[in-house]
Amino acid sequence: AEVVTDVRASLWHKFVGLTVNSALTSLVRQPAGVVYPHPDLMALAGAGFAETAAVGRAKGVKLPEDIVEWQVKNHLGFPAGMYASMYHDLVRGKRLELESLSGLVAREGRKLGIPTPFHSMAYACLKPYANNPQGYGRMAITRGFAECEQPVVQMLREMQQKRMEYIAEDGDEWL
Repeated sequence: AEVVTDVRASLWHKFVGLTVNSALTSLVRQPAGVVYPHPDLMALAGAGFAETAAVGRAKGVKLPEDIVEWQVKNHLGFPAGMYASMYHDLVRGKRLELESLSGLVAREGRKLGIPTPFHSMAYACLKPYANNPQGYGRMAITRGFAECEQPVVQMLREMQQKRMEYIAEDGDEWL
Protein backbone atom coordinates (compact mmCIF):
# COMPACT_ATOMS: atom_id res chain seq x y z
CA ALA A 1 0.00 0.00 0.00
CA GLU A 2 1.22 3.44 -0.93
CA VAL A 3 1.00 6.22 1.64
CA VAL A 4 0.19 9.54 0.00
CA THR A 5 0.89 12.90 1.56
CA ASP A 6 -1.49 14.89 -0.65
CA VAL A 7 -4.80 13.03 -0.65
CA ARG A 8 -6.56 15.70 -2.70
CA ALA A 9 -3.95 15.46 -5.48
CA SER A 10 -4.16 11.67 -5.41
CA LEU A 11 -7.95 11.75 -5.75
CA TRP A 12 -7.81 14.26 -8.59
CA HIS A 13 -5.16 12.17 -10.36
CA LYS A 14 -7.63 9.29 -10.42
CA PHE A 15 -10.52 11.64 -11.27
CA VAL A 16 -8.70 12.88 -14.41
CA GLY A 17 -8.80 9.34 -15.81
CA LEU A 18 -12.18 8.35 -14.43
CA THR A 19 -14.04 11.27 -16.01
CA VAL A 20 -12.74 10.43 -19.48
CA ASN A 21 -13.09 6.65 -19.26
CA SER A 22 -16.65 6.96 -18.00
CA ALA A 23 -17.59 9.37 -20.76
CA LEU A 24 -15.93 7.55 -23.65
CA THR A 25 -16.97 3.99 -22.88
CA SER A 26 -20.52 5.22 -22.31
CA LEU A 27 -20.69 7.40 -25.42
CA VAL A 28 -18.97 4.97 -27.78
CA ARG A 29 -20.47 1.89 -26.12
CA GLN A 30 -17.21 0.03 -26.66
CA PRO A 31 -14.63 -1.30 -24.21
CA ALA A 32 -11.18 0.09 -23.53
CA GLY A 33 -9.56 -2.23 -26.07
CA VAL A 34 -11.55 -0.55 -28.84
CA VAL A 35 -11.58 3.01 -27.51
CA TYR A 36 -7.98 3.78 -26.53
CA PRO A 37 -6.02 2.26 -29.43
CA HIS A 38 -8.22 4.28 -31.85
CA PRO A 39 -6.28 7.48 -32.74
CA ASP A 40 -9.31 9.76 -33.01
CA LEU A 41 -10.79 8.53 -29.75
CA MET A 42 -7.41 8.77 -28.01
CA ALA A 43 -7.19 12.39 -29.21
CA LEU A 44 -10.54 13.01 -27.51
CA ALA A 45 -9.33 11.20 -24.40
CA GLY A 46 -6.21 13.39 -24.30
CA ALA A 47 -8.35 16.51 -24.58
CA GLY A 48 -10.58 15.26 -21.77
CA PHE A 49 -7.60 14.45 -19.52
CA ALA A 50 -6.19 17.94 -20.14
CA GLU A 51 -9.53 19.61 -19.37
CA THR A 52 -10.00 17.80 -16.07
CA ALA A 53 -6.39 18.47 -15.07
CA ALA A 54 -6.77 22.19 -15.92
CA VAL A 55 -9.89 22.43 -13.76
CA GLY A 56 -8.11 20.66 -10.90
CA ARG A 57 -5.09 22.93 -11.15
CA ALA A 58 -7.34 26.01 -11.21
CA LYS A 59 -8.85 24.74 -7.98
CA GLY A 60 -5.37 24.57 -6.45
CA VAL A 61 -4.70 20.85 -6.87
CA LYS A 62 -1.04 20.03 -7.45
CA LEU A 63 -1.07 17.60 -10.36
CA PRO A 64 2.03 16.30 -12.16
CA GLU A 65 3.02 18.17 -15.32
CA ASP A 66 2.93 14.89 -17.27
CA ILE A 67 -0.51 13.80 -16.08
CA VAL A 68 -1.98 13.70 -19.60
CA GLU A 69 0.85 11.50 -20.88
CA TRP A 70 0.58 9.30 -17.79
CA GLN A 71 -3.18 8.89 -18.28
CA VAL A 72 -2.73 8.04 -21.98
CA LYS A 73 -0.20 5.32 -21.12
CA ASN A 74 -2.35 4.05 -18.26
CA HIS A 75 -5.52 3.86 -20.37
CA LEU A 76 -3.69 2.05 -23.19
CA GLY A 77 -2.87 -0.61 -20.58
CA PHE A 78 -6.49 -1.19 -19.51
CA PRO A 79 -7.85 -4.70 -20.07
CA ALA A 80 -9.30 -4.86 -23.58
CA GLY A 81 -12.80 -5.80 -22.40
CA MET A 82 -13.02 -3.19 -19.63
CA TYR A 83 -15.87 -0.67 -19.53
CA ALA A 84 -16.32 2.09 -16.94
CA SER A 85 -18.95 1.46 -14.28
CA MET A 86 -21.07 4.30 -15.72
CA TYR A 87 -21.40 2.33 -18.96
CA HIS A 88 -22.66 -0.68 -16.98
CA ASP A 89 -25.15 1.54 -15.15
CA LEU A 90 -26.30 2.92 -18.48
CA VAL A 91 -26.97 -0.44 -20.11
CA ARG A 92 -28.59 -1.83 -16.94
CA GLY A 93 -31.00 1.07 -16.70
CA LYS A 94 -29.53 2.49 -13.50
CA ARG A 95 -29.02 6.13 -12.65
CA LEU A 96 -25.76 7.58 -13.99
CA GLU A 97 -23.08 9.36 -11.99
CA LEU A 98 -22.76 11.89 -14.81
CA GLU A 99 -23.26 14.97 -12.62
CA SER A 100 -20.22 13.98 -10.54
CA LEU A 101 -17.98 13.31 -13.54
CA SER A 102 -18.18 15.18 -16.88
CA GLY A 103 -20.98 17.34 -15.47
CA LEU A 104 -18.75 18.52 -12.64
CA VAL A 105 -15.82 19.22 -14.96
CA ALA A 106 -18.04 21.20 -17.35
CA ARG A 107 -19.68 23.23 -14.55
CA GLU A 108 -16.43 23.97 -12.73
CA GLY A 109 -14.74 24.83 -16.02
CA ARG A 110 -17.47 27.40 -16.79
CA LYS A 111 -17.20 28.83 -13.29
CA LEU A 112 -13.40 29.11 -13.55
CA GLY A 113 -13.28 30.29 -17.17
CA ILE A 114 -11.65 27.08 -18.44
CA PRO A 115 -12.92 25.68 -21.75
CA THR A 116 -14.11 22.08 -21.45
CA PRO A 117 -15.40 21.15 -24.92
CA PHE A 118 -14.92 17.40 -24.46
CA HIS A 119 -16.65 17.18 -21.09
CA SER A 120 -19.36 19.65 -22.10
CA MET A 121 -20.14 17.51 -25.16
CA ALA A 122 -20.09 14.27 -23.15
CA TYR A 123 -22.31 15.80 -20.50
CA ALA A 124 -24.80 17.16 -23.04
CA CYS A 125 -25.00 13.87 -24.93
CA LEU A 126 -25.41 11.67 -21.85
CA LYS A 127 -27.57 14.01 -19.73
CA PRO A 128 -30.88 12.92 -21.30
CA TYR A 129 -30.16 9.43 -19.99
CA ALA A 130 -28.79 10.32 -16.54
CA ASN A 131 -32.12 9.78 -14.80
CA ASN A 132 -33.78 7.66 -17.50
CA PRO A 133 -31.09 5.36 -18.86
CA GLN A 134 -33.66 3.09 -20.49
CA GLY A 135 -34.25 5.92 -22.95
CA TYR A 136 -30.65 5.62 -24.09
CA GLY A 137 -31.24 2.09 -25.33
CA ARG A 138 -34.52 3.01 -26.97
CA MET A 139 -32.89 5.94 -28.74
CA ALA A 140 -30.04 3.77 -30.01
CA ILE A 141 -32.56 1.37 -31.51
CA THR A 142 -34.96 3.95 -32.94
CA ARG A 143 -33.33 7.30 -33.77
CA GLY A 144 -29.67 6.56 -33.26
CA PHE A 145 -27.37 9.20 -31.90
CA ALA A 146 -28.26 11.95 -34.37
CA GLU A 147 -28.84 14.46 -31.56
CA CYS A 148 -25.21 14.20 -30.47
CA GLU A 149 -23.62 13.62 -33.85
CA GLN A 150 -23.48 17.26 -34.96
CA PRO A 151 -21.90 18.59 -31.72
CA VAL A 152 -19.32 15.78 -31.79
CA VAL A 153 -18.47 16.38 -35.45
CA GLN A 154 -18.18 20.13 -34.81
CA MET A 155 -15.90 19.59 -31.82
CA LEU A 156 -13.68 17.23 -33.84
CA ARG A 157 -13.48 19.77 -36.67
CA GLU A 158 -12.50 22.52 -34.24
CA MET A 159 -9.86 20.29 -32.64
CA GLN A 160 -8.47 19.40 -36.08
CA GLN A 161 -8.41 23.07 -37.10
CA LYS A 162 -6.59 23.98 -33.89
CA ARG A 163 -4.10 21.16 -34.50
CA MET A 164 -3.46 22.44 -38.04
CA GLU A 165 -2.97 25.99 -36.75
CA TYR A 166 -0.45 24.80 -34.15
CA ILE A 167 1.43 22.75 -36.72
CA ALA A 168 1.53 25.71 -39.12
CA GLU A 169 2.96 27.92 -36.34
CA ASP A 170 5.28 25.53 -34.54
CA GLY A 171 5.58 22.40 -36.62
CA ASP A 172 5.61 19.26 -34.49
CA GLU A 173 6.98 21.14 -31.48
CA TRP A 174 3.45 21.95 -30.21
CA LEU A 175 3.09 18.29 -29.26
